Amino acid sequence: MIGGNNGNGIGEKSSGAESPKRGESREEEISIISGSSFLDTPESEEQSRQENNADGNNTVENNTASEEITDEKEEQLPDGNNTSINAHTPEEERDMFYVPPPSEKKQNPKIKAKGIYVTANSAGLEPRFQNFIDMIDSTELNAMVIDIKNDHGVMTYPSEIKIVSEIMEGYPEPVRDIKKLIERLEEKNIYPIARIVVFRDPYLPKFHPEWAIHRKDGSIWTDDKGFTWMNPYEKKVWDYNIAIAKEAALIGFKEIQFDYVRFPENAEDFNTEVSIPNEEGISKDEVIKNFLLYAADELKDYNVYVSADVYGVIATYITDKDGIGQTWEKITSAVDYIYPMIYPSHYGPGFFGISVPDARPEDTILNALDNAIKRNATVKNPADIRPWLQGFTATWVKGHINYTYMQVREQIDTAAKMGIEEFFVWNAGNEYDVRSFLTEEEALKRQKGMRIYRYEMGLDYPGNTAQETLEKYLGYINEKNVVQVYPYHWSNFEMNIEKFSEWASSWTFDFLEFNISDIAPGWNNSFKVDITLKKGNESIVLKNQVFKVFMENKIWKVKAPTSFIEALSASYGEQE
Repeated sequence: MIGGNNGNGIGEKSSGAESPKRGESREEEISIISGSSFLDTPESEEQSRQENNADGNNTVENNTASEEITDEKEEQLPDGNNTSINAHTPEEERDMFYVPPPSEKKQNPKIKAKGIYVTANSAGLEPRFQNFIDMIDSTELNAMVIDIKNDHGVMTYPSEIKIVSEIMEGYPEPVRDIKKLIERLEEKNIYPIARIVVFRDPYLPKFHPEWAIHRKDGSIWTDDKGFTWMNPYEKKVWDYNIAIAKEAALIGFKEIQFDYVRFPENAEDFNTEVSIPNEEGISKDEVIKNFLLYAADELKDYNVYVSADVYGVIATYITDKDGIGQTWEKITSAVDYIYPMIYPSHYGPGFFGISVPDARPEDTILNALDNAIKRNATVKNPADIRPWLQGFTATWVKGHINYTYMQVREQIDTAAKMGIEEFFVWNAGNEYDVRSFLTEEEALKRQKGMRIYRYEMGLDYPGNTAQETLEKYLGYINEKNVVQVYPYHWSNFEMNIEKFSEWASSWTFDFLEFNISDIAPGWNNSFKVDITLKKGNESIVLKNQVFKVFMENKIWKVKAPTSFIEALSASYGEQE
């Protein structure tokens, strides 16, 4: 049901605006070629995103807009020491990917975005698109993610980029006047996000097969759905997609969302079937990070935010377990927004200890976001988390439930409990029920109430008090549970998980006992703790150890005293 009255649109849709991470926006008026025939057949390719990995081994390929303004990301670029790809386009290739620089500046403040996904055909079909605008205007929603280059590798509108226009010649783009579409959104203060599918592309190899992933016999590799994929190590693929992103920015999109920024799944089979030149041995997750850093640098003068869709499960896996090139820390440090796709249907049986995650959306979302928030907390300047929520019924999942507006609302409310006030709802067919959403006034009232409750109770985003965090921290150290203790351990971002694990491997004790004896109340928390470390029949006793617990990156973190840190790796038998 696509709903929504014209309504009055309570408040401004840009409410919750914050200052931008990068500089002011620049956009340039460009004329868009018109006259192509109109394609009104519904798209079906997005269903693959909903059904992908339905066997439960992985999740599908989306946080918080914090109450305070986040710092500007540090400038990083791939260099000769960590990538085999030249970060600069040769002169002879520039014309092929050329997009004019912006000529005027426009404001692009950060907002707490809440929105829906819209396909190219939906964007070009009336009154369907107007219904979306009306629904957004009458609810808490304020944003759209619109396909610009979709899963089929085709464009939504006629592009003026030389290589793109040549490749798309004769294709009937669904949206004839993309600038007019953006103007309609601007009139209602609706935040437009351009979705660009990057490395899964069945269209581009028809014109540039040399840029695709090939089998060992030299033929072009396809996945089990028949899709071809572009080689993430090929820089021309980077420049092709970034050129499209630049043009989208000039047209008026405020954010570029890169999707399928990864290698194909089923890595065990994929790796044995393909031949990908990689002379310097750059890891998959490193080259994906380098692409995003390069994209952000190339787009910095266009003043658009850069975001990436990722598998929800990468917030749970410490390493690139599935071999797709997505590691949480490497992506969240490279973009402005990270969109984990935490659809309950795409977590397999037993994930998070839940027999059928699809049937328990609240518990699944809580666990998924808990992991995401903690992973973000380990990065000095992480992206904001905007989760993709499930707006469809996963009929292929055994034990699935029907997802109505109530299940969508439950996911939104669950995220809000975790301090995540931004979200996007995914439905491949673009069928949305207005009853899933509150009015803007109601939503702001709820958010304010949750913030006040969290502050008064002394809770971080995962819902822990400072003392609970300290107890968990010491408990996880006793268990030598490196993965769980790592997010809580304050190290001034001098450790990554590899260094932390190396240090933890030096711990010598067998068992740790602790007793919190004194608490300094308030938000500047100091605790006195008596600790006994045991190894066999020997013990190390530490009295009145002062642990400081403070808020950083949305969670409580523990700064342990030096005496305790040293005792963890002490040599027993040498103690008095």
